Amino acid sequence: WGYFIVMCLHGMVGWLNFGFPLALVVMGPAMCCYAAERLLRSWRYFTWDVRIKWALVAKDHSVVFLTLFRPNQFKYQCGQVLFLNCPAISAFEYHPLSICSHPHSTDDIRLMIGNAGNWTSKLIRMCDEANASAAGD
Repeated sequence: WGYFIVMCLHGMVGWLNFGFPLALVVMGPAMCCYAAERLLRSWRYFTWDVRIKWALVAKDHSVVFLTLFRPNQFKYQCGQVLFLNCPAISAFEYHPLSICSHPHSTDDIRLMIGNAGNWTSKLIRMCDEANASAAGD
């Protein structure tokens, strides 16, 4: 947002004939789309309750096969991705993951997540620890 404000102030010299700075005309629609997407994502974060059904972690901790309970309002098609947020790892970090389940399956969403960095390695470790504590009960 700071860049947008600086661009508007910088572009005030080149006002258009209808009274708007050029930077606002050029960057305004893109910023509105971005703000709308962030608001929608925040609304879904607080209203959609997605729970893990089960998680299967590979022995070498390179992959986790994650199955989630599917919310009723969640619709998808083949080839789409899901933006996953795990607040225990990072409250504002979303990761795009490919959906492995069939779109007509009504009860769950399946994801296969490979260890590709810090966030995914923490997710795999958390799933492994949860499986170990559940097996110990």
